[in-house]
Amino acid sequence: IVVYGHLDPKSLAPNGFKVKKGEIIGILGDAYSDETDGERKHLHLSMHNGDKLDLRGYATSEEALIAWDDPIAVLY
Repeated sequence: IVVYGHLDPKSLAPNGFKVKKGEIIGILGDAYSDETDGERKHLHLSMHNGDKLDLRGYATSEEALIAWDDPIAVLY
């Protein structure tokens, strides 16, 4: 499961969950808006193993990191 946060909902790829390398999946939300929780433009990306989704964006222990993929390791 790959989760992106703070994208403009109107800009999301119309084909849903199937995206290809290089395809634009969305545009960052406006800075200091509800889309970015009142913060500057930024993106959250998380990659999870299995089918349990954890939206916290952080792990509280090293053991909890087992459920997360390292994006750099996946790319190379």
